Amino acid sequence: MLGAVAMRIPAVLLGLALVVLALRVLNSRPELALSSAELPEPTYAPFEVQTASGALSLADLRGQAVVVYFGYTSCPDICPTTLATVGSAVKKLPPEQGDQVTALFVSVDPERDALDRIDDYARYFHPRFRAGTASPSKLRSIADDWGVYYRREETESALSYGVDHSTQAFLVDAAGRMVRQVPHGTSSRDWARLLREAIP
Repeated sequence: MLGAVAMRIPAVLLGLALVVLALRVLNSRPELALSSAELPEPTYAPFEVQTASGALSLADLRGQAVVVYFGYTSCPDICPTTLATVGSAVKKLPPEQGDQVTALFVSVDPERDALDRIDDYARYFHPRFRAGTASPSKLRSIADDWGVYYRREETESALSYGVDHSTQAFLVDAAGRMVRQVPHGTSSRDWARLLREAIP
C-alpha cells in the first residue's frame, strides 16, 4: 500500500509542475488564455498609418502585391530576417514583376520608432518598401483586426524593453485581399513564387 502511494507522488508532482508551466505561459501570452470562440475573427480590413511622407492607406497600394508585416526596428532577429528574405525574393523577380510588389512594415513600437527611422529601416531591405505606424490605440485596433499579437516586455538591457510579437507576414493581392499568412522562416524562393501568384 505504501509502495503504491509512493509511486503516485512523482506523477502528482509532475502534474502540478505542468499546471504551473501552463499558467506561466498564459500569463506571458494572454491571448492564449482565450478560447477560439472569444477571439475576434480577423477581417483584414484596409487600414491607414502615418509614414514619413504622410498618411498611407493599404487601399492606396491596390494594384500591387503587398507584404504586410508588423514588427519594430529594435527587433534583434525576426523582423530583419523576414524583411531581408522578402527583399531578396523581390530581387529574384523580373523587373516588370518586381515593380508590382511592395511591403508595408507596420511598427508596433511607436514610442521609439520615429517615422523617419522606420522609413529608413524598411527601405534598407528594398527601396520599394514602405513603413508606418499609428497611435497606440489605433495600432491596437489594427493589430486586433489582423489577428496580430504584440506586447511590451521590460528587460534589463540597454534598450530597457522589447516587444514580443507575432511573426507571420500577410500577403495582400493586387485587389487588396489578404490571401495568405506566410510563416517566419519561409525561403526567398518560396516568397518569390507567392509574390508572382499575387501580382496582377
